[in-house]
Amino acid sequence: MNKMNNQIESLVSQILSITQCITGTLACDYENTDRNVCATSDYETDQQKQSQVKALEKQIDQLVYKLYNLTEEEIKIIEEENKV
Repeated sequence: MNKMNNQIESLVSQILSITQCITGTLACDYENTDRNVCATSDYETDQQKQSQVKALEKQIDQLVYKLYNLTEEEIKIIEEENKV
């Protein structure tokens, strides 16, 4: 389970690196002192970044399904609910 947790953590970190930047960098439009991060200005319009995030999220989903030993039927129910 620890290995799986590390994999999920790594994937989340990758998502954050795509969607956020450290304050004070040139890519950062404004400062958020509460979290010391800000949203990158191009994520909402960058289709490649959005696709990368969707692929990473799918990997996280698969790890969570495995973590909870979900059946194919249970996974199908979850994925159908997420489409709505």
